[in-house]
Amino acid sequence: MKSSRIKITKKQSHILEILITNTEKTFGDSTGLSQSGIESRGVHHSTFSKNCDKLLGKHLIRLINVRPRGEEEEWHYYDVTVLGFLICYQKLINDDRSEEIQFSSFERFFPLIFKHWKELEKIFQNDRE
Repeated sequence: MKSSRIKITKKQSHILEILITNTEKTFGDSTGLSQSGIESRGVHHSTFSKNCDKLLGKHLIRLINVRPRGEEEEWHYYDVTVLGFLICYQKLINDDRSEEIQFSSFERFFPLIFKHWKELEKIFQNDRE
C-alpha cells in the first residue's frame, strides 16, 4: 500500500497545539476557539487566515460552530480533529525536524483508520459541506 504524507508547517503545528490545549473546553463538549481566540494565544491574524483553509482541507481542524456577530458578520469556532491531534503529536515526537509527516507511521497503531482512509476522507469532506 502506498504511504500518504501530510505536510504541516511549524505555524500550522502551533495552531494545532493552541486548539489542543484550549482550556475553554467543558467536559464532553467543545466550544472551540474563534480566530480572535487563536490570535490572542500568539498567532498573527494573517498567519491564521493563510493556514485555516489548508488545515480544514487536510482535516486537521474542523469548523464546529458559527455564531452571528452583528447584522452581517459571523464568528467561526474551530477545534482540532482526531487526525489533527495525531499529526501534531507525531510532529512533536519528530522534534519538528520535518514538515512532512508520513501517514503510514500510523498504520501499526491505527490499522482501521489507515485501511479506510479514502472513505473517511469522503465523510470528512461531506461533513464540511
